[in-house]
Amino acid sequence: MNDKIDFVMIWVDGNDPEWRKEKDKYSNKVDNNTDNREARFRDWDNLQYWFRGVEKFAPWVNKIHFVTCGHLPKWLNTENPKLNIVKHKDFIPEKYLPTFNSHTIELNLHRIKGLAENFVYFNDDLFIVKKTKDTDFFKNNIPCDTAALNANISYRENKNHSQE
Repeated sequence: MNDKIDFVMIWVDGNDPEWRKEKDKYSNKVDNNTDNREARFRDWDNLQYWFRGVEKFAPWVNKIHFVTCGHLPKWLNTENPKLNIVKHKDFIPEKYLPTFNSHTIELNLHRIKGLAENFVYFNDDLFIVKKTKDTDFFKNNIPCDTAALNANISYRENKNHSQE
């Protein structure tokens, strides 16, 4: 039996004029190595399918923490008791704001108020398309699969380590 499991979804509407204006204001101040292509911020207008997939195939989810800079899809039912709207300023330290970088967001997810110890992180390009169980993600409160970011290990060090 697992404890509560939350989902975290990060989203941006790259077509939002206010967001674009803010991003353009800071874009000349970012590292040129940053992937800043338009496709990284495009809203494919299919987010409602993600929510419907969760509703239909993962009704056991405790909460959905919907992370955004502040804008919301017009169709989103913000009154749904399982939905928690989380703005970047609600959990990312002010010195890192505004941010247009998913890594900054990801590295601060643990700061989201009310986030369950067990949570599944989604981008808007990953959909649940068949029935799932909480045990597909956690077994006895242990993740079934994980990903980790470590900025302190270079690719070469990591590659050599994995060959040992």
